[in-house]
Amino acid sequence: RIALTWKIDAIVLLPPTTRKGLNVTPFILPTLLPALAGLGFSAIVQAQELRPLHEATSGKIEFTSVARDSSTAQAVRKTLKFTKSISGDLQFPDKPGTVPAMVVLHGSGGPNQTTATEWSRWIRSLGVATFTVDSFTSRSIANTVGDQSQISYPASALDALVALKVIAKHPRIDRNRIGVIGFSRGGAAAQMSAVDNFRKGVMEDDLKFAVHLAFYGSCSRVGQTTGAPIVHRSEEHTSELQSHSF
Repeated sequence: RIALTWKIDAIVLLPPTTRKGLNVTPFILPTLLPALAGLGFSAIVQAQELRPLHEATSGKIEFTSVARDSSTAQAVRKTLKFTKSISGDLQFPDKPGTVPAMVVLHGSGGPNQTTATEWSRWIRSLGVATFTVDSFTSRSIANTVGDQSQISYPASALDALVALKVIAKHPRIDRNRIGVIGFSRGGAAAQMSAVDNFRKGVMEDDLKFAVHLAFYGSCSRVGQTTGAPIVHRSEEHTSELQSHSF
């Protein structure tokens, strides 16, 4: 391979942080539980080759994803450029050995919104690791509530697919049982990541999400999916679950 520009695509082994917040248990339909249960260096060009992570790696992981204006056409044509460093927070449940995992995608409010953090905490209580992706901070975006054009919807979905590729290299994570869950803007990204020719813009092999859980996100893509289950829930329906816990 001939390459002129190289970039470290992962900085790992940063210590995990302790977050303070409300101990609020999220709510989920019983039908989602089976889906949850089933669950070095690279040139800045189209493909990425990620080094395996160390068994003890957790906390903040920085990795190289796509530009904020990346498009579906670029993904389908495999002309994406991986030039932007973003990060995710990898946390494990309190259990030893290999575990399934969920990539968690925040909404327009940004990575510190309570929805994503509360769900991440609850998912870990099921024995599932979480990798909460921050698509905004390194791109100097506080939130997109008033202006969604600050980052394209495909870029958010591509962040999710690159995140999948990153944690699939972790020795404690079962690469065949990694799902994705997203809320609002993140819900749209979770759904978009199921389109197979879009997925192939990032992946060189058959790696895919085992399940896609999209909460009150748009559903406007047409294309052959990977075949993994896709579950949609509306904002209104989710709010009806607030009197229940499972």
